[in-house]
Amino acid sequence: MNNSFSSFQQDLALEQDSRHFDDEKHITRSDVRAKKNAENNNEGGLKNLGLAIMVIFQTKRSALRKAMANLDAESAVSASLRSLIKHVETADADDQGELAIAKMREVYRPFLDKIIKKSDPDKETAFLVLEWLLLKFPYRTLMVRALGEDLSPSNDKKRKLAVLVAIEDAIDTQIRPQSTSGKEGATKSKSKSKSKSKLVDEEPGIPVAQPSNDPEKPVEPLADGKTLSAWMASLSTIVQNDGAFAPDGSRSMTRLTSLAMDIAIEISRTLAEQTLQEIKVAEDKEKIRQPVLVVELDSQGEDKHDEANAEDTQPFGLGFVRGMKSMQTIIKYFLLSAHDQVHIATAGMTDILDMLVRFNRHHMGGKALPSREIMFSFAQSWKLISVVLVKRRLALPSEEILKQAQTYLQMNEIPPYLRLLTTGLLLGYCGPPSQFDTAAKTSSEARSTLLGLANVVILENIPVGQATAIAIQTSLVPMLSEAEVQDMKTKVIAILDNPSDISLGSANLASSYMAVYPELFVPKLLARLRREGQSGSVQSDKIDVRKTMNSLYVVEAMAERNFFEMVLSKQAGDLRRKLEDLVIDLFREKDVSIRVTLGQIVASLNPTKIIAIYGPEINSTDSIVRSRAESVLIECMLSQRRDASMSDGFAVFLEYIRRVGRLGANHKGASTKIKTPSQLVSKIQSLNSNTAPPNAQVDSLDRLLRVVKILGETIPSTLWGSLFSELVAKSCGSPSDPILSRAWSQLSLSIVKSANAVSVLFVLISDILEQQGELTEEMLEAALDASDESLDDLRLGRLAPLAILKTLPVEQLKEQVHLLTTKDNGFVSVAERLSRLLRSRVNNANEFGSVKKQAEELAGDLSPDLNTTLHR
Repeated sequence: MNNSFSSFQQDLALEQDSRHFDDEKHITRSDVRAKKNAENNNEGGLKNLGLAIMVIFQTKRSALRKAMANLDAESAVSASLRSLIKHVETADADDQGELAIAKMREVYRPFLDKIIKKSDPDKETAFLVLEWLLLKFPYRTLMVRALGEDLSPSNDKKRKLAVLVAIEDAIDTQIRPQSTSGKEGATKSKSKSKSKSKLVDEEPGIPVAQPSNDPEKPVEPLADGKTLSAWMASLSTIVQNDGAFAPDGSRSMTRLTSLAMDIAIEISRTLAEQTLQEIKVAEDKEKIRQPVLVVELDSQGEDKHDEANAEDTQPFGLGFVRGMKSMQTIIKYFLLSAHDQVHIATAGMTDILDMLVRFNRHHMGGKALPSREIMFSFAQSWKLISVVLVKRRLALPSEEILKQAQTYLQMNEIPPYLRLLTTGLLLGYCGPPSQFDTAAKTSSEARSTLLGLANVVILENIPVGQATAIAIQTSLVPMLSEAEVQDMKTKVIAILDNPSDISLGSANLASSYMAVYPELFVPKLLARLRREGQSGSVQSDKIDVRKTMNSLYVVEAMAERNFFEMVLSKQAGDLRRKLEDLVIDLFREKDVSIRVTLGQIVASLNPTKIIAIYGPEINSTDSIVRSRAESVLIECMLSQRRDASMSDGFAVFLEYIRRVGRLGANHKGASTKIKTPSQLVSKIQSLNSNTAPPNAQVDSLDRLLRVVKILGETIPSTLWGSLFSELVAKSCGSPSDPILSRAWSQLSLSIVKSANAVSVLFVLISDILEQQGELTEEMLEAALDASDESLDDLRLGRLAPLAILKTLPVEQLKEQVHLLTTKDNGFVSVAERLSRLLRSRVNNANEFGSVKKQAEELAGDLSPDLNTTLHR
């Protein structure tokens, strides 16, 4: 054995023997170590083979020790254990070839032979060894590949049965909680003897890791998706070929086929859970829903995926698709084996529905399947498998689809959300609503049942099935009769008029109907948010305030579904104006709750789309339209989105302004690019002088920059950092852009009125000055060697952060700095840092003259307190 393995073995042996000497308290650990070393030297380590096995299994089970009490005996199990030890010592993790698999098969097959015998003294040990090989063995990839080959049709039924028993036992150990009480009643799988339950006797005080039973934390799969899907294909072949046919043509279930189906169910669960986990990880990382199962299928439903590129795909997503195709075949033959004969006319959704029915009712081998648990995992799979089924386009007639849906919806023993997922899949499987319009219109009962079920899922706020429920509403609500629409309207208004707090589910239900019929409900929602009573007057009593808050809950639910972005981006006419009025009127609302909700509404909007719509309206000759556009743009920039910061909206708007400026602004020469440092200094001076002609034409760029000025006047103090981070980065990255300088001049008055704004800006400018560092001869020589333009770029880059500070009004800045340095000790360090950096530029012999001049002017323009600091 290698050194690390031997050391670990020895330590565990010491711990083991220490426990045997509980009655001899005077014996120390060093005595124990000496004793074990003597034994190892005298007997060559053979007596410690049992302890080596203990190290491998990392467990201390009394039954296992008894089974290995005399490992020197010439028995089959001792020889197999020796072979296993040798394999652990010599196996190469990188060797995945056929020879390695063959060696692995030689190790485990003796144990397989023992687990299917009715009585074998080594059966318990064999189960434990196989469990470890499948669940804990460092090179278990070899194990699962070898077992997969043993499931091939060429092997005899006895061999396949032994493999399935071992796999079922490992799955059973992995996903089901084990008893640690040591009582006789703690049984495991049906395929093991009752005496196996005694094997969980643990030594006192030694904790035993138990399998996780948390559905949110799936257990580690036995193998990768590709291997599991290959197992599924073998299981499908077993179910097809190994059943016994009766004279009437029906098939009877054998132990082999029953085990194959049970294991197929568990593997399907694993594939589904792991695929869902992959999707969740993709969403967490990229903040967008990425369809993991993008599989091209031919007309027969076979995937066109290139096996050579299999490693480039999601490991479990593809395995799930292929595994469920095998499951379809298993389902088909299971139905043929059922007591009541089922004639399958079409392979597809009808079979799946029948499978769901039977999985909830049948008993296999005397063991009732945990249907609710299995159904829950399969229910999560329907969203994924629907991707495959929809692409196959083996669509049943619309009448048959709705008939199947009705039958399935009447199965009250299945939880509502599970029925909903399947019926939602039926709708998607049919394709566009036009394919089942006629059937749905002629079957009001089916339509009502579907909508009723969707309402239940939304009202109960059941996470699984929400998207499907909304899809059902979207598809079927337009088909409602006039009476049914009136009933729907009554339900929504009842939610808005509820004098008590409404649930999140109620808010979701109302918002989902509003998305379908906005013209029916938006006016009512507006009235509630404005607290208007039936007479149109503003209400202030507690009940009306509660109704307003309920309406806000509905608005939040609508924002979650990007309803407002959809309407504001695509709708026109009266409905859009009403929504604009809602947003703009509530911008001025003093109620904090309403303001917060408005922030959520606008935060749900895509700033690029909103600015593209309202940016051009800034140039409208209608002052009302122009004012509305300003309000929406400002709120779009102020609202902090859930997955981003306030700077996102401002960044989009800033780029929009720069684009407009480049396309043809004609005021103050704004379209002229700054090419030299002297031009930058002149631009700063012209901006500070405010000498624009009194009758100068106000163009689109001026109006957009006015929005920046209003933004500075309304921005909360806590958001200055987000705004500065974007504007400072762009200004220092593009010092030759005059529009950015004008943006700073629009904000300057607001900046010097805010202590927090001045402090944050000083910190950001100091960071940039530190990053630029002192100008050295080497930097100048490198720029000169490159080109004259490179030298100008270097000079402009070092002037840019100083130019930002030069846009601030001097007198107001002095007052703010004086106030901060006298009242806020924290600001003193900020000011000192900036002072040292400015003085460093003034005193640097290599620094550009224009940079020195600007740094010195800044020092002189600041308050006496800071100026004194500069000359320390």
